[in-house]
Amino acid sequence: MLARILTAAKRAGVEVSPMTVAFSLAAADAAQTTRTTRQGSNYAVQSWGKVKSASGDGEGDGADGDEVFRYTVSNSHGAELTVTNFGATLLSFKLHGRELTLNHSSPSISAGDHARLNQACYGAVPGRVANRICKGRFTLDDTEYQLATNNGENHLHGGPTGFHRRVWQAEPIIDDATDRCKGVLLRRTSPDGEEGYPGTVEVCCGWCTCTRVG
Repeated sequence: MLARILTAAKRAGVEVSPMTVAFSLAAADAAQTTRTTRQGSNYAVQSWGKVKSASGDGEGDGADGDEVFRYTVSNSHGAELTVTNFGATLLSFKLHGRELTLNHSSPSISAGDHARLNQACYGAVPGRVANRICKGRFTLDDTEYQLATNNGENHLHGGPTGFHRRVWQAEPIIDDATDRCKGVLLRRTSPDGEEGYPGTVEVCCGWCTCTRVG
C-alpha cells in the first residue's frame, strides 16, 4: 500500500514524505481496529486489534492472534492511567493532564505497531526472571535446565517472548458500591516448559490509580 501511494504521488507530481504516509496508514488502521467496548463513569475499555505472541505460540493464539485491549482509568484526584493486556504494559500515566509516562500510548498507534516498536520491556511485566541468566542455564534440585537465549548466549527478561510479549487476560476492578473503576487486574498462566522453565506458574498483577494524593 505504501509503495502504491508513493508511486501514485510521484506520477501526479506531488512530493510526499514516506514517513508521513506510513504514519497516516498506521493511524487509519488503528481507527479501523480501535473501538470502545465497555465504559463507565471513570473508565473505558477499547479493543485495540489483534497481536500474535512473538514466538507465535502464545496462549489462545488464533490464526490472527489474540485480541488486545486498552484500559483507561481515572480518579477524582486528577490521575489517569492507560494499560494494555499485551505484556500487562503501562502505556501512559497522567496527573492533572500532564503525561508522566509515554509508551506509544496514542490510539493512532495500533496494537501491532506497539508490539513492533516496544521490543524492550518498557512499562511491561517481564518474566519469569527480570534480569540476565548467564548462558541461559541454571540447576534446580540437581537438574540442569537450558532456557531460551535472547541476549547473545544469555537469557534476558524471561526469554524472547517472556511475559512482556504475551497477551494476558484482563478485567477492570469495579467497586460495587460506587460502580467506579479502581484499576485493572491482569492474569496469565505460564505453562511448564515455557521458555525452558520447569513448572506451571499462575501470574497475577494489577495497575491501579491511587485513591489519595499527598
